[in-house]
Amino acid sequence: MFEVLYDQIYEYSAFKRYPLNSSKNERRIIRRKSYEHFFTADGLLHYSAVSTTKALKSANPLDRTWRTVVRSCDEGERVLESCHSSDFGGHFGRDKTYEKVAARFYWPNMYNDVRKYVAACDICQRVNESGNFIKAKAPLHPIKVDPEVWKMVGVDLIGPLTMTPRGNKYIITLVDYFSKWPEADALPDKSAKGVALFLYKTMCRFGCTQVVISDQGREFVNKVNQELFDLTKTTHRISTAYHPQTNGLVERFNQTIQHALLKLVIKEQDNWDMYIDGVLFAYRTSVQKTTKKSPFEIMYLREAILPIEMDFMPEYLNIPADPNIDAFICQMNNIKKSLYGKVDKNIQEGQEKQKNEYDKKQKQSKNFKPGTLVLLRNSAKDGRKGDKFRMRYLGPYEIFQDIGKGVYKLRNCVTGILLKKLRISPV
Repeated sequence: MFEVLYDQIYEYSAFKRYPLNSSKNERRIIRRKSYEHFFTADGLLHYSAVSTTKALKSANPLDRTWRTVVRSCDEGERVLESCHSSDFGGHFGRDKTYEKVAARFYWPNMYNDVRKYVAACDICQRVNESGNFIKAKAPLHPIKVDPEVWKMVGVDLIGPLTMTPRGNKYIITLVDYFSKWPEADALPDKSAKGVALFLYKTMCRFGCTQVVISDQGREFVNKVNQELFDLTKTTHRISTAYHPQTNGLVERFNQTIQHALLKLVIKEQDNWDMYIDGVLFAYRTSVQKTTKKSPFEIMYLREAILPIEMDFMPEYLNIPADPNIDAFICQMNNIKKSLYGKVDKNIQEGQEKQKNEYDKKQKQSKNFKPGTLVLLRNSAKDGRKGDKFRMRYLGPYEIFQDIGKGVYKLRNCVTGILLKKLRISPV
């Protein structure tokens, strides 16, 4: 039904033609909708939630209030396939898929169509888990994030995975804490040299970062990486042993990229390294729950053009032949200031909400006084098969110092050796 109406609106908006034998009331409806919310450009019909005059006059490229109207079910199916099921879609969930589609296209009942499409996706049904929640017991303490891109990043490794024909077995991942912009690459091993080269290449593209957060693996804590950090004046922060929540942003991205790759390589699992770039694009162009923006928009102050958009908008941007560079730079600086302020506020509100929801599910945190004897969970046992007779807890250890926020220094009661800072929780 909506296909006929949109064809009629297009005919009137573009050529001022009414349908044959249409009544006065039908013509009035077509005129009203055309003037209030629709306009044509480049042979396409566009929709605006605000008045079309405001939509056309918007000078801010981030305030793109208009959307391209999808005028048929076949077109809608192609949009959903591209934004969800294709190599550029990443098989992300309902909300991320909807945000990506709704930012660019419009048709009635779009959310319901996206929900049904994602729920019916055969690959997602085969791969998705039920979402079991593993409890941690200490309260959550979010990391303070400065409102600037590429100032603090987290880095981690995934693997070993199935070896590809190109000899790769690992994925190194990196995420910017402010924009949530991810980087990733396939590696044949987890050597210090491979990690350092990856960090060097990313810094050559985006500039040096002030802080890099990683775990205590030898591939990260070594002379090679320290020489790179000394050269770039980068501070290396190491997450607490056995408790990688400090680098939780990268840990969550690792789950996302593994999940997406599994869906894309379901028929050729030894070629996972050929799909990394597509998954990165899908993630970068998806709106993040915390920032309420896509990483691409925060990094480049504009939205990315998706492949499916090229089918609808062959002349997407009408850029002047001789733009005023100084005026353009001034405009983009104003956009950046406004955008970063909104993102910073969204991150702070999101972290507070996440902390409150997380802490509600945990046991009451307990403070341990210096001198208290405790047992340390043997996390090396987790995930191992055949360790039926390995002790679940090690110790006893003595609380040597209360660092704060559930983090303590422990001393081995037998050897007297001090352990590095650990997060301790009641059992």
